[in-house]
Amino acid sequence: MTAGNPSASLLFETNELINQPVDQDYLWLNLTLFAVTTVLNLSAIVVLKAKENTGITTLVIWDCFVNILITAIGTLTFSPWSILHSNALCAVSYSTLSTLGTFNRLVPIAVVLLRYIMVCHPVFFINNGRESAIWRMILVGLIGLCSVVWVHQLCTSDIAYRFLRCMGREEVFR
Repeated sequence: MTAGNPSASLLFETNELINQPVDQDYLWLNLTLFAVTTVLNLSAIVVLKAKENTGITTLVIWDCFVNILITAIGTLTFSPWSILHSNALCAVSYSTLSTLGTFNRLVPIAVVLLRYIMVCHPVFFINNGRESAIWRMILVGLIGLCSVVWVHQLCTSDIAYRFLRCMGREEVFR
């Protein structure tokens, strides 16, 4: 079919080459990314532990652990050798990745919220137990919001691209 048309043959061969599995590339790139993420976040944790022990520091340390966990789950979930390809495991993996990503985005907001209350509403801050009590309220809100996100993502995972990609059916995504 493409013997008479060399440009169509070249296009077909290029298309074939592009769509080939990239197992080795995936392995080395993601293992490198995971190693760099782990080293940088663990070094940040060591520095933070040496400085001070406040609620904000603890939250930032947890954020560093979440960064490592997101990279590990993402690498394992979307690996060409993934063993997850079942509805339940892919749904839990997708929901967990989404929730951890939400947590990463909410950590700076929680820190800013505490600082805002301390600076702009000092009477409320002092009357309500200072940093520890206010910080507990912020953490309860953060954990509650992340829990709601996890349940929502779990219930709606069958229409999400990441879930379908984990299942190896990304072509179904609309």
